[in-house]
Amino acid sequence: MRVLVTAATGPYLYHLAPLAWALRTAGHEVRAAVPAGVVEAARGSGLAAVEAGGEGEDIAGLVAAARSWPAELVVWDGHSVGGGIAARVAGAAHVRVLSAPHVAPGPEATRRLTDLAGAYGLAFTEDLVFGQATVDPLPPGVSGFRGSGHLPVRPVPYDGPAAVPAFLHKKARRPRVLVTGGEAEGVAVVLDAVAEIDAEIVVTVDSARLPAGTRVPRHVRLLEPMPAHVLLPFCSAVVHDGAPLTGAAAAVRGVPQLDLTDGAAGLAERVARLLDDPGVRDAAERLRDELAERPSPGGLVPELEGLVR
Repeated sequence: MRVLVTAATGPYLYHLAPLAWALRTAGHEVRAAVPAGVVEAARGSGLAAVEAGGEGEDIAGLVAAARSWPAELVVWDGHSVGGGIAARVAGAAHVRVLSAPHVAPGPEATRRLTDLAGAYGLAFTEDLVFGQATVDPLPPGVSGFRGSGHLPVRPVPYDGPAAVPAFLHKKARRPRVLVTGGEAEGVAVVLDAVAEIDAEIVVTVDSARLPAGTRVPRHVRLLEPMPAHVLLPFCSAVVHDGAPLTGAAAAVRGVPQLDLTDGAAGLAERVARLLDDPGVRDAAERLRDELAERPSPGGLVPELEGLVR
């Protein structure tokens, strides 16, 4: 079958990539219909890319890509405004993939989606919001969606291509903690907070944007931004900005994680607990084992094929 995957940004596309690979490996034709700024991310992920549409509610290019092929299945990121509409116009089945917790649309969002659908002669139906099924790679309790057509899937960590830094192949003398995500100014605050932690700290940050005078402790190694899934297998814990891709990558590997969306207060003590509290590691390993029981993306392919037959 002909499968069109679509997402508005590179990170959201990366969330779809493992399912796209599974469909391609099963023998289906797969294309990524994405804005111009995401074409290189699609190509770098091994997907055939079609430049389609602009941002936000500019969905004409996406609709045209789905209709002209025509697609038989559209796989769209949960942030996509037009994935369901494009599928309906093309007469295709369609599924949503969650890359962040499910949030039901409010009246204003529903009105805008109704207007967009109406421009193509379509009536608003709930599948434009939820898909005919929802593929959920998020850890338990995170997605917030338990409606019909809920398809939990094992997360496959991927947030872009990268080479493994050579130093990671050497056994760390101390626990290794990854600090990733967030603005450079926030990273500077984190660097101060981790100064006294007895661990090897690896920080991914655009070093050119660090505030002047930022002090980098001797046990801290700075790396230019790179995919967390490449670094996590070598780390004992991760501190991040709440990015779903990073959280899922840590969860599927059983790496204890600290989400800094609530601030860096007490960071040293919180990181020490990640490293020293057996209960924290046990919980991370239980989550890993629970995720491992889910079907792989390849295991979902028959379900998706069934939507088209």
